[in-house]
Amino acid sequence: MSTGKDVSLVMELCHSSPLGHVVLHEVLRTTVANPDAWPALFPAEERSDGDDDDARHCQQPWNRAISLLRTMSHVSQLARSVATADALWKPAVHRLFEEKAFVCTEALKLKEEGKWRKAYFAACRRVREPRLTQGELCSINFHKRMKKCAGDAWLLRDPYWVTHGARCATMRFLDDGHAETSGEQVSEAAVPTNDEGANERADTAVDNGAPTTLAQLHPPPGAVSTRRKWRFSETGGGRGGPLGAFVRLSDGVREFPTFVVSFHRDTWSPYLESCWAVAASWQLKPEGEDSCMDDANLAISVDAQKAEALAYNCGLPMPEVRSPLEMKNAIAEILEKRDEDQRRLLHAMGIQDEEDDEDNRETTAVEEHDVATTSAGASATPTNSTTTNFDAIIQANRDFLSSFDSRWNAVKRRFDRAINRSIATIALGMTGDVDHAEALLTGSQARRSGGGADERRFEEDEEEQ
Repeated sequence: MSTGKDVSLVMELCHSSPLGHVVLHEVLRTTVANPDAWPALFPAEERSDGDDDDARHCQQPWNRAISLLRTMSHVSQLARSVATADALWKPAVHRLFEEKAFVCTEALKLKEEGKWRKAYFAACRRVREPRLTQGELCSINFHKRMKKCAGDAWLLRDPYWVTHGARCATMRFLDDGHAETSGEQVSEAAVPTNDEGANERADTAVDNGAPTTLAQLHPPPGAVSTRRKWRFSETGGGRGGPLGAFVRLSDGVREFPTFVVSFHRDTWSPYLESCWAVAASWQLKPEGEDSCMDDANLAISVDAQKAEALAYNCGLPMPEVRSPLEMKNAIAEILEKRDEDQRRLLHAMGIQDEEDDEDNRETTAVEEHDVATTSAGASATPTNSTTTNFDAIIQANRDFLSSFDSRWNAVKRRFDRAINRSIATIALGMTGDVDHAEALLTGSQARRSGGGADERRFEEDEEEQ
C-alpha cells in the first residue's frame, strides 16, 4: 500500500463518500505496519463540521461507518484488504476490549485464536442483539432494585430505596436452575396493607384501553421466598428473541414478569430489566447519578408487559406474547379466567353466607327464649319462699349457661368461616388454584363439624363428673 497508485486509489475512495476518509482513517490508523503515516493524508482541517461526530461514531460497532467500509469492499480490492485483514483489526480489538466492562465469551475465544476481525464483530453483534449464555448469566453477581411503579409496598422493603442507593439486594443465578438472593429487607412492619383499589383501577384501565394508568399494577406484598427458580424464555416484553434474551424468575409458585437482557450504553455491562425491577451486573448508583439507569430512561415499562403484570397479579401462568395482537388476546384470556375463578370462589363463599344467616337465626331464637324464660321465672317466683327461690335461681343459671354456649358456638362458627374465607382468598391470589381455595372452605368446614362433636362429648363428660 505504499505505491502512488494505491495512494491515489485511497484518496479517490475518500473523496467519493462523506464517510469514506473517516472510515479508512479510523481503520488504517490502527495498522501495525505504519500507524503514523495515514493521519498525514487526512488532515483534520479538511473535514467538514459533521465529520467530527462521524469519526466519534466510528468507534461504535453498529454504526453506518463500518457498514460503509464493508460496502466499499465489494468494489475495491484495497478496501477489501483493509476490511478483512486480521492484522489491521488487532489494535482495534485491543482498544475496544479494554474500554468495555463486558465482552462476550464468543468474542474472547476468537481473540485467543487470533481471529481479530471476527472477534471485533462478534462482540459488537452481541451488544446489538442482547442475550447471555447460561455460563455468562451464572457468572455474574447481579445487584437488584425495584422500580417505582412496583408500588410502595415493595419500595419500603427494598434496600436500594430504603438506603437511598447506598446498597442493593444481590442475586445469583445457579447452573441447577435455582436463584439465590441476599440482602433483601423483608420487614412485615414496614410493609403496608395492599391498596385493593389500585388493582381495580388498573383492571378498569385495561378494559377501557388506557394503558398509561397500568403503572398502578404491582405485585401484592407478602413474604419473599429465598428459594427461587429461573429459566430462559422465548418471549418477553411483547416480543420474541433468541435463547438467552429473556429470563423468567419464579418464587416457587408464580413467575414474575420476564427479565429482558440489555447492555449499558457506555460500558456494555449487562443488566436485566422487567416492568417492576432492574438487576445490574454492577453496583447501582443512587437515583440521578446514572441517567441511563433511571426509570424514565429504561426501556421496559408496565405498558410493554401489561399482560405479564396482570397474569402475575391474578395468579395465572405467564403468557407467551410476541406481538401487540397476541398481547391483547392474552389480556382478554386473563380477565376471563380471573372472572371465572372469582365467580367460583364467590359461589363457595355464598354457601357459607347462608350458613351464617342460619346461625344468626339460631342465635336470635336462643336470645328470645332466654328473655321469655327469665320473665316467666321472675313472675313465677314467690318472694316468700326461700327454697323455691333458690331452685329458680339455679335453673335460671343453667338456662343462661346453655344459651351462652349456643351463642358462643354460633359466633365461633361465623368467626371460623370468616377466617377461612380470608385464607381461601389469599390462597387464590398466591397460587391461582381455585380448587385448592375451594377445598380450604369445604375441608375446614368438615374439620369444624367433627371438632364440634368432640367438643360436645368433652363437655358432657365434664358435666357428668
